[in-house]
Amino acid sequence: MATVTTQASVIPRPSQTQHAGAGNRPRRVLIIGADGLRPDLLDSRVMPTVVQLATTGVRCWDHHAVYPTHTRVNMSSLTSGCTPGRHGIVANTMLVPNATEDHIVDTSSYQHLNALEQMSSGGAVLEPTLGDLLAARGERVAVAATSTPGASMLWTHRHLSRMVNPNSAYGIADLYDLREKLGEIPEKETGAQIARQHYITDAVIRLYLDDPLNRVIVLWFNEPDSSQHYFGLGSPESLAALRGVDECVAALLTALDQRGLRDQFDIFFLSDHGHSTVRAHNTLRTYLATAFADIGHSLPLTTASDYIYAQPGAEVPTVDELVPLVDWLVAQPWAGIVMTGTPALARLPGTIPLRALWQQHLTARAPLLAVSPRWSHGVNEHGIPGEVMSLTTQAALRSSHGSLSPFDL
Repeated sequence: MATVTTQASVIPRPSQTQHAGAGNRPRRVLIIGADGLRPDLLDSRVMPTVVQLATTGVRCWDHHAVYPTHTRVNMSSLTSGCTPGRHGIVANTMLVPNATEDHIVDTSSYQHLNALEQMSSGGAVLEPTLGDLLAARGERVAVAATSTPGASMLWTHRHLSRMVNPNSAYGIADLYDLREKLGEIPEKETGAQIARQHYITDAVIRLYLDDPLNRVIVLWFNEPDSSQHYFGLGSPESLAALRGVDECVAALLTALDQRGLRDQFDIFFLSDHGHSTVRAHNTLRTYLATAFADIGHSLPLTTASDYIYAQPGAEVPTVDELVPLVDWLVAQPWAGIVMTGTPALARLPGTIPLRALWQQHLTARAPLLAVSPRWSHGVNEHGIPGEVMSLTTQAALRSSHGSLSPFDL
């Protein structure tokens, strides 16, 4: 059966699942991800194949991403079934003391994730992933993705036997061999990244579909996320990216039908988060320096993403010491919601505890404070609603994500 959702997980229709599972062949799962696709941008004029899947399958309207609305955070939730408070990937870029030389873990980097895996008693992802669960049964997750190497490996980071990513072979000879079977890797394009989406679709068709040990297959497109970031929501480039994704889905469904495999698969089409047009940008690090100047003293704090941490090796500021900073943050016009990452800080007025967003779980990797920037229903030049005062250094970004805005969730 086909199931379609965005920024969510999907529950198949029981009657269809039972019927399709008749016989001795085990059910298989195909997860197709369109990074950054907002549900309101699913248009039959642009993505007819995906819309048809939604019509014939199940579409879940009330599901949403986890906070923060980052790719690697939500990838970890999809593969573990847990919120960041349990799986421990709390941001795309996070601070974990002693995980790397400068304590910063960039989860787009497989080397950083490997370093985190080695230094952490619970591993990089603190809960079992799909790859772990299937490996225990002698089966596997097979991934083909144009996302960052780190994002791709989160599905099955301890079991990388079937991983195709044009950005990396992870230093593994067998993965170079997989890529050689597909021919030359397409060059990156100046607009929408279409050719590489077809490359990974071809990988699924030629390398993964016919092997039943690939019990779960993940096909993850980094579009429309890439085009939306650099050209904006509703731009010609982002629309071209959506059409390219739809073409790839159509090619994959055709391949399933030609092989007589369609009825063996439960098909999930989903995205990890939405997007908002950037109307203002600055970094939390810059704002923190301004805060120290305004309140008249500094604290041993540092930032990563939208988070504020105690500096590694320094004494953690007390609740009373943090009160002036929290009051300052709550009063800022660019700050939407201020969240606290420890039980002691949860009582501070004007804040929300992170554990309330993470199903009452709180990992030791949580920051002291988190700030979701202010958002609005403002409309961009292409008529797409949703704006944010983004906490980023990248002035080139036309749209972004990470906040608690409903357009990001």
